[in-house]
Amino acid sequence: MRPELSRRRLIGTLGVAAVTITSGGDASAANGWTEVSSPTAKTLYDVASASDGPYAAGGSGVLVHRGSDGWEIVLADGPSGNNKTLEGVGVTGDGARVWVAGASGRLGSYAVTDGTVRDYSKPNGFSDNLHDVEVVGPVGGERIYAAAGSGNVLVGTRQADGSFDWSLIDTGGKNTVTAVDFYGRDVGRAVTTGPAAFTTTDGGSTWTDVTPDSAADRFFGVVSADGNVWVGADNGRIWRRNCTCAVWTPHRPDTKAVRALSYRGGRFLGSGESGRVFERADGGWVARETPVGDVLLGCLPGAPDVAVGKSGTIVER
Repeated sequence: MRPELSRRRLIGTLGVAAVTITSGGDASAANGWTEVSSPTAKTLYDVASASDGPYAAGGSGVLVHRGSDGWEIVLADGPSGNNKTLEGVGVTGDGARVWVAGASGRLGSYAVTDGTVRDYSKPNGFSDNLHDVEVVGPVGGERIYAAAGSGNVLVGTRQADGSFDWSLIDTGGKNTVTAVDFYGRDVGRAVTTGPAAFTTTDGGSTWTDVTPDSAADRFFGVVSADGNVWVGADNGRIWRRNCTCAVWTPHRPDTKAVRALSYRGGRFLGSGESGRVFERADGGWVARETPVGDVLLGCLPGAPDVAVGKSGTIVER
């Protein structure tokens, strides 16, 4: 599938004014976290890091970037230009291209060097909502995994001519796939609101159900690291699956939902309801408050750590 190619660099090109949301007062810190100025009032659902810093995506197709002068809007209305919500952000292995996925099959990429946008929306006519996106490999050799409804994962593989071959693959689950995570090009995981958890070792061609027997809460986030798979769930639960013995162990650092989990640079971070963030400590997890009370839907360990959420909220540490 050939993309629709466009240039939609917002700042200095479209002349649309950014909305600035401030924390009020002196942006007081909590546990080292500070609410920072956001260029949007739209809910931000996910955040990932490219070669030039973090990007977050959200309502009405907005994509924002943290540069040397703070956060700014780089894409106002999504890859198709129709203001569809973006729920997932992924980055190529070389950090050169940011991929976004969202409502009504919206899918596209943004080049960090020159702001070029490529629109791959509705691949093979697929128009269901996409809730997360994972990118494996560098520009020119990408494989794309996107979380879809009814237990499906959309898989796109770059072809020699530059196009993508797209396949919609059923994990065997019946509910919405909320998150995908890949450890290498072929080994990955997907979780659903079922709740259910699935694993693949062949690049998403087939999936195995590995759901913990006692799980009863919706699954929202998944990350693989340190020989374990970690899954965030409702009611403050974080499940750990040991990849050697395949045994699941539940942790409950809080009573609020854990909406996202992330691992980067040897560090874990989670985020969730009521402005909570979650950190690894003493073999388990601890919940910490931030200066905000709104749900934090995406998070990223880094320098700084970042969490994003409702109404354009951005907190950093």
